[in-house]
Amino acid sequence: MKSFLPTLFLLFAFNLTFAQLGFEAHYVYGEASYNESLCVEDITNNGHLDIIYSTTYAGSGDSVKFVTNVNGEGSFSYPSYISSLNFATSIYAADLDGDNDLDIITANSLEDKVSWHRNEYNGFVYFDTDAEEIITETQNAPSSVFAEDIDGDGDLDVLVTSAYDDTVAWYENTDGLGNFGAKQVIFNNADGANYIESADVDGDGDMDILVASNYDNVIRWFKNTDGQGTFVLGEVITTFVSYVYKATFADVDGDGDLDVLSASSSDSKIAWYENTDGLGSFGAQQIISTELSFPKEIESADLDNDGDLDIIASYGSYGGTVETAEIVWIENLDGLGTFGSIQSISGPGHGAHTISVKDIDEDGILDIAFVSSFDMGWYKNLGISSNEISGYVKLDTNLTGCTNPNIDIPNIFITTTNGTETLTSMTLNNSLYQLFPGEGDYTTTIASQLPSYFNVYPSSYDSSFTGYSSTDTANFCLQRSGVVDDLSISLYPLSDPRPGFDIIYKLVYRNNGNTQLTGSVTLDFDDEKIQYITANENVVQDSDTSLSLSFTDLSPFEIRTIDLRFNVFQIPTTNIDDVIEFTATVNPIAGDETPDDNVFLFKDLVIGAYDPNDIRVLEGETVHIDDSDEYLHYIIRFQNTGTAEAINVNVENTLDDKLDWTTMQLESLSHDGRVEITNNTQVNFIFNDINLPDSTNDEPNSHGYIAYKIKPINSVQIADIVNNTADIYFDFNPAITTNTVSTEFVEQLFNADYDINNFSIFPNPTSGLINISSKTALLTISVIDINGRNLKEIQFNNHTLNTELDLSHLKSGVYFLNINSNLKTTNIKVMVK
Repeated sequence: MKSFLPTLFLLFAFNLTFAQLGFEAHYVYGEASYNESLCVEDITNNGHLDIIYSTTYAGSGDSVKFVTNVNGEGSFSYPSYISSLNFATSIYAADLDGDNDLDIITANSLEDKVSWHRNEYNGFVYFDTDAEEIITETQNAPSSVFAEDIDGDGDLDVLVTSAYDDTVAWYENTDGLGNFGAKQVIFNNADGANYIESADVDGDGDMDILVASNYDNVIRWFKNTDGQGTFVLGEVITTFVSYVYKATFADVDGDGDLDVLSASSSDSKIAWYENTDGLGSFGAQQIISTELSFPKEIESADLDNDGDLDIIASYGSYGGTVETAEIVWIENLDGLGTFGSIQSISGPGHGAHTISVKDIDEDGILDIAFVSSFDMGWYKNLGISSNEISGYVKLDTNLTGCTNPNIDIPNIFITTTNGTETLTSMTLNNSLYQLFPGEGDYTTTIASQLPSYFNVYPSSYDSSFTGYSSTDTANFCLQRSGVVDDLSISLYPLSDPRPGFDIIYKLVYRNNGNTQLTGSVTLDFDDEKIQYITANENVVQDSDTSLSLSFTDLSPFEIRTIDLRFNVFQIPTTNIDDVIEFTATVNPIAGDETPDDNVFLFKDLVIGAYDPNDIRVLEGETVHIDDSDEYLHYIIRFQNTGTAEAINVNVENTLDDKLDWTTMQLESLSHDGRVEITNNTQVNFIFNDINLPDSTNDEPNSHGYIAYKIKPINSVQIADIVNNTADIYFDFNPAITTNTVSTEFVEQLFNADYDINNFSIFPNPTSGLINISSKTALLTISVIDINGRNLKEIQFNNHTLNTELDLSHLKSGVYFLNINSNLKTTNIKVMVK
């Protein structure tokens, strides 16, 4: 058991990424007039891809326009008009009249109109801006249009969704010349129908339909039953989306059938759904990311030319600020739908309402065209500027000889080096990692120190790269050596206790062993200073001073947490400088590899005002030299005390040369972020798009924090001092430098509470008898249970150094021995029976 003064802790998720593809921005002349939609097609018949776009800002005139790619290298002309329309929310390019050039279909949501605009190409492109051809004027607020041969007659029909009357409909191209028949309703109960596209979902040779509706939060597909436009509901693919903006077809897993991708804004979710049988039966939602605020656009394309479909997305363009908007891509790591880190294309402040992935400059690499509220243009894909080493770290609990490891292992450091350059990354929650080295010979290993009861296969990988864009796979498997049960528990406050205020504590328990475990956790607290209010789990309040929770099937390396809210009583009941004591316990203890860390004794100091940007070390100013092989626990706290939200936060923490970076274990982040380590000493915690509120407008959410533990180097000696400080950057403001914490390794601890060398107890755990040995004469020994009750007290004469206690009458569990000596020192020992 360890007893620490205040700290904080939280389970975390990391997103680690390095730039693999380079992009170069090219802006095209266009009005700063809320550009809404675009498509990229060869509308001018010159063999090059042009950009067609719509604007929806009445101040400068709603319109549909295009810019010509004049040389096939991405140089674009001055905009030309196609039509003046009132709020064209969706456009689509298709040859509706069969004359081998592309016409433009538009959805006019304010006038309930769907129309098309004839391309009168005769050696040069020409649109008669007064010759709009109406498909319908009764489609209530059309939101999306698409062209497809729905009835199998060889010409293109038009599909439409309506956000206000919740309909999905199609209009037949009756003669192949662009004359359309009456509205044919496919479905009239898609609440907030927002997006539509068509493809052969079930492999029967005709065109089916995919629809996303953002009021009822549903993605559906509709089966074309006869190949002539008779539709039935094929399947509700998912309802686990909140305000879904778009769903699109893509063969995500490379098995030859069409899966579905989705982007939903209110839950910040990008996900995919497997077409499990190629017939349109879709599997459960597989979340790719929840880290992008307000995602809207999503496309799939082989952006890195490795033969599988990656994801390109835009977020923050609606509902967020311009500063948080961005275009990103997410690599399909294995071609099977396992996705890696989020990587920036545009940089913050440059999101998009609509994107299109095409080879605009005809160099054989896909680029990204975009329109946003204030500009339009394209990002040139500069190609791969590095090599890649990727793989996973998994645990083999099936004992298959690592042929099929089955447990994902997150938060493990992986490093690769060529002797002069060292790159370090960390496994994500799905156990995957990515490293991007340059040319040369590299050796990749697990850098994190693992317990001795795990074996790593293989111990290392060797890779050799000549030039760039090569890839190598380095998978690591952990196998257990023997059977080891090892639980641990900790308790951390998310801020400091102040009289009259609420405080939330994080109870954290984890499985450090190599077997799956079932048990319980308990928390005993001082009800004279604080009052329990609520928890985010089904916690049982056993008494005024005790809480408990049962758990099942806790896997190796798994961490679970419980949020507990307490109220600190007001002065004079609870006063500044009071100490609030907690005892957290995780069971079972019997048979545990390290029973001491199954109990956590926590003392929290009540304070008044405090500095919100600081660093702490839990162990304090001094540590006994005999404990130099134990972890030091560091916590860095930060708060945005400015007048506006912080878009990005970067915390730089240079490790003291007496700390061993390979032992570093990241315990907690308050927000999603990533970590980068340079030269084995410079640790950067990067929170891009954190959007941390300022304390004036949202004080409770203006805080953030980092918790990690790390061991000293093996050669640390008496009188060595370990210093630690951090620089906190809010956006582009100067660094806020924290206090410096110092820990000295000493031969003798003068704090009686930590005088661990005067007494020893054995055996521990015990079945009954326990021996106590002291370097100074014993005065009293008290046996105290987990609830603080004094069960037994023994007094000794001034000459007793050794004694034996019979505790066979006690129940199995955790007890404390309060030992007093004639030097007036007190030691609290944890004893397990």
